[in-house]
Amino acid sequence: MAIGARQIAVNKHRLSGGFSPERLTARSTGTHGSQALRAHRVPYGGVCAWAAYAVVHGISRVWLTRSKQPVAALRLLRYLENPMHAKTLFLTVLLASTRAFAQDAVQTDGDKYKVIFENDCVRVLDYKDLPGQATHQHRHPAFVLYAFTPFKRSITLPDGKILQRQFKGGDVMWSDAQTHIGTNTGETPTHVLLVEMKNNIGVCASR
Repeated sequence: MAIGARQIAVNKHRLSGGFSPERLTARSTGTHGSQALRAHRVPYGGVCAWAAYAVVHGISRVWLTRSKQPVAALRLLRYLENPMHAKTLFLTVLLASTRAFAQDAVQTDGDKYKVIFENDCVRVLDYKDLPGQATHQHRHPAFVLYAFTPFKRSITLPDGKILQRQFKGGDVMWSDAQTHIGTNTGETPTHVLLVEMKNNIGVCASR
């Protein structure tokens, strides 16, 4: 269905003041936003409601008012006006930001990670810890792990999911790029070698 200029103008007006956090909250609760926040009736919390609104308002306002494709922008606005759609987008952006700004392992845990070799293709890390010790959140590019000793470990991902790992001496594992917190949950020290791949590993392989 074609979207007329009048309808686009109406939605621009809504972005300038007609669309608010209170309306966003009310859509999900059936009541006025400020009342819902006071009564704690917002299903996903007042903070998420306001944050989701910020995502909706920011993206839609810039695109709809400045884009040369107002029809597509208006359709995005309609999609994001659904509170659950806005919440999903907000959480996706938050998770992506967490991954993007996660620090290098050597910076966060220099007492555990040691660089023993590095060139344009790979970086080789020696990692050691003791039972009960944990790292800070950090990010690895794709890597190969070699275990010198047996150990048990939990890996906590940014979304809260926890993975359990157990290695024997001599085990080898491949991992895609990952952001995590690692905890030694066993009774033995961890000692592994990690070979991290760099972005131009393909060029290196073709030499």
